[in-house]
Amino acid sequence: MIRDYLKPLYDTFDNFILSYIISKNSILTNAFDILSPTFVNEAITCFVENYDESSANFEDKVKGQFATATAEAKLNFAHAEWLWCFAVGDISQWRKEYYIFNRIGVEAKDLNPGIFPISFGHAGQWHTNNKYWEIVFCLRLIQVLDAYQKDSSVSDVKILKDVVEEFCNHLKYSSNLNKLKDYASIIEPLKGRKYAMSNILLYLANPDKHERIASDNHKQKIVNSFSSLEDDNAKENTIDERVLSIRAKISSLINDENFDFYDHSSIKKVWNTGDDDLEFDELQALLFKKAVVFYGPPGTSKTYKAKELAGAYILNQYIKDKSRLVEYLANPEDITKNRIHHLQLHANYTYENFIGGYLLKGGDTVLTQGSLMMICEKARKDLNNNLQLDIPHVLILDEMNRVDLSKLFGEVFSALEQRDYDISIGVEDLKVNIPRNLHIIGTMNEIDFSVEQIDFALRRRFLWFFYGYRPERLRDIIHQKANGSNSRVIKDDLERFYGNVKLLNAHIASREELGKMYEIGHAFFGDIVAIYNQYRNMKGYSRKSNFMFETNGPAQILWNISIKPILEAFLGHEDEVVKKNLLSDLEKIFLK
Repeated sequence: MIRDYLKPLYDTFDNFILSYIISKNSILTNAFDILSPTFVNEAITCFVENYDESSANFEDKVKGQFATATAEAKLNFAHAEWLWCFAVGDISQWRKEYYIFNRIGVEAKDLNPGIFPISFGHAGQWHTNNKYWEIVFCLRLIQVLDAYQKDSSVSDVKILKDVVEEFCNHLKYSSNLNKLKDYASIIEPLKGRKYAMSNILLYLANPDKHERIASDNHKQKIVNSFSSLEDDNAKENTIDERVLSIRAKISSLINDENFDFYDHSSIKKVWNTGDDDLEFDELQALLFKKAVVFYGPPGTSKTYKAKELAGAYILNQYIKDKSRLVEYLANPEDITKNRIHHLQLHANYTYENFIGGYLLKGGDTVLTQGSLMMICEKARKDLNNNLQLDIPHVLILDEMNRVDLSKLFGEVFSALEQRDYDISIGVEDLKVNIPRNLHIIGTMNEIDFSVEQIDFALRRRFLWFFYGYRPERLRDIIHQKANGSNSRVIKDDLERFYGNVKLLNAHIASREELGKMYEIGHAFFGDIVAIYNQYRNMKGYSRKSNFMFETNGPAQILWNISIKPILEAFLGHEDEVVKKNLLSDLEKIFLK
């Protein structure tokens, strides 16, 4: 769907085709007549055929591969890398300009204006992690577009955008090549892989038919979540065609042709169940196993994610029935109310509290149902004779590491696998019966335990997801906090901050005294926004920039009041000299 606010993005892509593909001129610099088979082939030889299989980082590899290349080959490669990143929002403009500088040595101030317009959204982890093949995709597309344009003498931007669409659809769906049948030998080596660029360029080439969604998994989630709206023969169509059809059905139901799958809150709640672009995510795990655990260091959003997943799962299953979905879209309501149950576990929480038994009340011992059994009763009220109409309930067990799980769970181990079946607990006539619609999400801080130490009976009844430091989550947290406080944190400061946090956690993970389980969670670093704002106001800075890392500045304050105390606690068992030296090393990394 075309978005008016994205017109600068569409115009930039059109200019890429008009100026670079048709006129053969650079859109990054003022260089003329730079696109030719000779220079594109040279770039492909350097980057693809002379692939560097060493363990060096991406930047060092590219520098080595292009060390003896012509300036024109480097410039054409820079256009391929630009095409990979220019439209996405999870790569900062500073980083995009840095890539170009590394390729052709041109500073940001000397680049052509307007080459990095507003982004169409985040492209996801796959786009970044698969960078090499995504850029190979872009290089081959440029090669094909250049050849097709010359062979057909076409000067119509629309025709070349149709070629882009055909290129992407062929690689996604193995659709027939029409305009590009003579270039199959160039395209075929790309087949058999998944490319975020296919989705990005399909949208830029034809936004009327495609969504601003870079992730195949996100498109699949939309189809899975709204499948009850589809026609009987919908599965014969491509995912993109099905998303387009679903858009039309939803538009009719909510009377809004311009809704956005990401921005419409009620619709987003139905399908967008998490940040990760995973083939098998937490929602699918909860559906499959009915019990999952998030484990990892403190401050890694485990409880936040548990609550988010619980709400998303209940809604996702509730609207599998078409009549419920139609009703929800017409009148969105919080159907998760009273269906998410949260228990904060602690050292004094007992089997009797959790399952049941004799408890002391008012001087008497009273046979009492535990919290789990009462929650089961509530969940059982939402069972239906038609299993497809069951409404799920979710129990969040927070900080499971703080109790003896084997003692706490007792007969629950068996009840988790034998749903809707009475299991006697040996206390008068009390029985455990976990209904099929009750799902469990647990959270654990890995610092207090190791997964390997957990009773196997417990381990095999849950699916386990590690939650460590997540750079993209830190960016989201800081972005939200900065917008909420109208903060003017300088992007260069933030990029340096993100880089230092990454280096700090990498060093923590590599140290024998600590390890990956002691990485500092992203939630702790999110406090930098509030500290930054208070420091700026205290100092009276109105226009001064780049003060985050000045002596005793915001980064130093965050280290002193938050990061250092956490590390001191982690290192409490170490020799004082070892601890002092390690803290000094870590401080230098964080503040450099």
